[in-house]
Amino acid sequence: MIPPESENAAEDDSTIATLGYVDPTKMPPKGEKPFIIVFPISHIPGAKQRNFGFLQKPGVRIRNLRGREEQFNLDSTGFQVIRWRFDPSWVISEEAVEQIYCREAESFLKGVLDAKDVVVFDWLVRKNTPHFEDRRFRKQLRPALNVHIDQTPRSAVNRVRFHMGSRADELLRKRFQIINIWRPLFTPLEDWPLAVCDFRTTSQSSIVAADTVGRGEYKGESAYLKFDPAQEFWYLKHQTVDEVWLMKQFDSLSDATNHSSERVAQFAAHTAFDDPNAGTNARLRESIELRMLVFYD
Repeated sequence: MIPPESENAAEDDSTIATLGYVDPTKMPPKGEKPFIIVFPISHIPGAKQRNFGFLQKPGVRIRNLRGREEQFNLDSTGFQVIRWRFDPSWVISEEAVEQIYCREAESFLKGVLDAKDVVVFDWLVRKNTPHFEDRRFRKQLRPALNVHIDQTPRSAVNRVRFHMGSRADELLRKRFQIINIWRPLFTPLEDWPLAVCDFRTTSQSSIVAADTVGRGEYKGESAYLKFDPAQEFWYLKHQTVDEVWLMKQFDSLSDATNHSSERVAQFAAHTAFDDPNAGTNARLRESIELRMLVFYD
């Protein structure tokens, strides 16, 4: 966590922004689980997109980690930033993403983490325009505007069973993780960058699990955060295409199974944010994110 002498926003190159959080006054009735539907349903009379609400919290400090990258890693903070050269040919089409970029990412992350196996199970492109339609890609969304964790412990296990089939039981006996790789598609990124929360500053009481309903057969479960002043957020100012975030969404090495005295990070809550320090002519954000199952011996 950041040293006390760096609390001044100017000294630690922070930015002050507004983040989206769960509104604790707009929760479903007791006994009803939160849910969110992640595709448009406005054409269905009376249908609800979700049964809980969000609020906008201004004045949240987001610190710049540039120059401090070595202070953060997946096991302590839940995230890290590392360099990985970008090849534009990886994203010229949906086929290139799936056949080249995803395979390159699996090999890259396997080497970084010394893992037994890495499998990309999902990917998406995000672009900050009101009517984003890039005909190269079917998987496209606008930036996520609320602080969230992609997976809960329950949905992480379900992901393994859903994607790994007959191998699932064997794989679940050993340590596994879900890791996201996130990068911009141009340099430098100023518009709606990524803010990631230090796991050590996230309390369980701030986490709200919600069923996530998509178009397909898979029903997931994600988590959203309520505001807590103890939370510490970090971003990478002017991130380049050759710098990637690794963000943990789940780790089966829990406090109960970890024999080390050091607590192992379980996740890294994150969100996009509107940086007030971005240039007035900053290029609108374009990014690509891979979601990956990581297995160990």
